[in-house]
Amino acid sequence: MGCLFAAKLVEAGNHVILVDNDPKTVSAIRKNGVRIKEGKTHRRVLVPIRKSLGNLTSCDLVVVMVKAYSTRLVARVLRGKIGSQSTILTLQNGLGNAEALSRWLGNRVLAGSTTEASLRLGPGEIKHTGRGTTLVGELDGSKSRRVVNVVRALERASFASHVTGEVQRVVWSKAVLNSAINPVTALTWLRNGQVNRVRELRELMLGLLEEGVKIAKAEGVKLNLAQLSITLSKVLRSTGQNLSSMLQDVMNGRKTEVRELNGMIVKLGRTHGIDTSLNSHILGLVLGLETSYDAS
Repeated sequence: MGCLFAAKLVEAGNHVILVDNDPKTVSAIRKNGVRIKEGKTHRRVLVPIRKSLGNLTSCDLVVVMVKAYSTRLVARVLRGKIGSQSTILTLQNGLGNAEALSRWLGNRVLAGSTTEASLRLGPGEIKHTGRGTTLVGELDGSKSRRVVNVVRALERASFASHVTGEVQRVVWSKAVLNSAINPVTALTWLRNGQVNRVRELRELMLGLLEEGVKIAKAEGVKLNLAQLSITLSKVLRSTGQNLSSMLQDVMNGRKTEVRELNGMIVKLGRTHGIDTSLNSHILGLVLGLETSYDAS
């Protein structure tokens, strides 16, 4: 996703610096640029890349797209390396990212959510597997000049983007949907459309949704279970051939974001005294699957 957004922002005429801590990715992009497959077309986009942040004080916008479990580390590293006027935008999966960034970086943080889909084919090589919508908003719901400017920049980069005054609801909606879809695909190794064809798996996902909606309400975020259930079906159908990000992580033996999705729901459930048994079981199963990497 970082490669996708970086490449398209470069194509729109922006000066972009891509930062990645994987030496193979850094080497590949320095040599060949970001290689993108979209439909039947293939192209490469030359994007400056480096392995460490360096000095970012001249950057107008810093987009954080790391895995959610790395957010606190990134927040600590960014502090002192960005300018006083720099805006930080998180488009990550999971819960608590904007809050973690804000604790270290103050009120410069915008939150957002995107339904763009990207598949990593190799170091520096991606497939844009689905176009979606990107919503960006201030944490307090206001419509500031900076959020409007960020959305305009994304629109110029060919991303369907909008300002939202309910960014917390947007982030929670995506997180609850992901908590239902991603771990089920990761455990079964099924594509999104395939899990939708198994009645028992659909019922499991609906149960996970229901628990997530209850936790959101306890946190002051109102989600509509009936509407989310409809959205779940639509997402599974429209992304039928997609491999979820969590399934991609499992297939490549990487740490998943289950702690920041189902794990957060379980943690908040304990805080509010709300039963989250299904999320707890799913959390344990995915953590067990991660443990099996070293055993295999």
